Amino acid sequence: MKVGLLLVFLLAFSCKQEVGKHIYSFPESSGLDHILTKNSLLVAIYPPFNPSPEQDQTTNSKLPPMPAGGEQILSIYNRILQERVGDQTLIIRSGLRGQDDAKEMAPFIFPDEADLNHLLTRDFEKNPIQKFIISNIQDAKKAQPLGMIQEIRTKKFRVGVINYISYFSLSDEFNKKNNRFLFDDPLKMFLEDWPSARKQNYDFIILALHIQHRCHFPAAREAIDFSHTITPFTVTCPKDDPLEKILKIIPPKGVDLIVINGMEREGRGQYMGIPIAQIPTHGKYVLPVVFSKDDNEKNQILLPYLKLCHRFFKGTGDCHVETDYPEIQAKRIDIIKDEHFAIEPALFLGKTIQP
Repeated sequence: MKVGLLLVFLLAFSCKQEVGKHIYSFPESSGLDHILTKNSLLVAIYPPFNPSPEQDQTTNSKLPPMPAGGEQILSIYNRILQERVGDQTLIIRSGLRGQDDAKEMAPFIFPDEADLNHLLTRDFEKNPIQKFIISNIQDAKKAQPLGMIQEIRTKKFRVGVINYISYFSLSDEFNKKNNRFLFDDPLKMFLEDWPSARKQNYDFIILALHIQHRCHFPAAREAIDFSHTITPFTVTCPKDDPLEKILKIIPPKGVDLIVINGMEREGRGQYMGIPIAQIPTHGKYVLPVVFSKDDNEKNQILLPYLKLCHRFFKGTGDCHVETDYPEIQAKRIDIIKDEHFAIEPALFLGKTIQP
């Protein structure tokens, strides 16, 4: 990877953030061109299945409604991504949200999609339509594990994916209905699974966790580069937090990415140099991560979340309604107002989103 081009991209992105434009949007493909090389892999973590779009809440009555997400729109973004990046893409779905999702999901299955299905709602015996990854649950009826470690092969790379689910992170209603499944402790299973995963010499290892925690994730919208020094965006956890217990036993460079599923909001950072990111339960965001490997040197870049916009504010080139930073939102409102609150079709990598 050419560091100069990467720095140009990161600087350009940060400048857009300062003026409040292009938040969680990638309207042009030039930034991606600078990052993806022949030795790169773009891993896209898709949100839980959500058939309907959602809208950000706002107290400004002049802002038009800006929907985001929904499976139809996700399919359009996916098609553009595949056309643009092709076999340098690995798609992972972070699961389903409810018991009824499986009935509606079939039309939106992507052939190359792996699934971290933390709710086990599909009949995986009769309909194994995706790579099913779950590593710490036993099928009591068959007395065998459901998934273990999943190897996913792309054109150039072998990726090992481990997915652990905490029994306590699932609803009481689900646990009562599904007494067929036996849960092994994620901490115990990682200690057992990691040595064998390491022996497989995967190019990259992704650890997914569905676990309730109280850790603080400091960054959501910065592009975080792990090529040189440890990023300052450190994830911090209270003492004896369930997530921290797992993070502490991971060897240095033991995994290349940690994904936390089932949380209410987005957030990213690092722990001992390992990239960590949360996937919100709503279906508005995709997490793009670029992995690179050259002469046995590996690098990861956590790109900003991609918001699945149906349309853009003309003034800002995105559909985001800012709630965390009022001062930024005030500047954005001025920019949007200057364009008479006009909206336009959303763009992704130079292509128009047409629902």
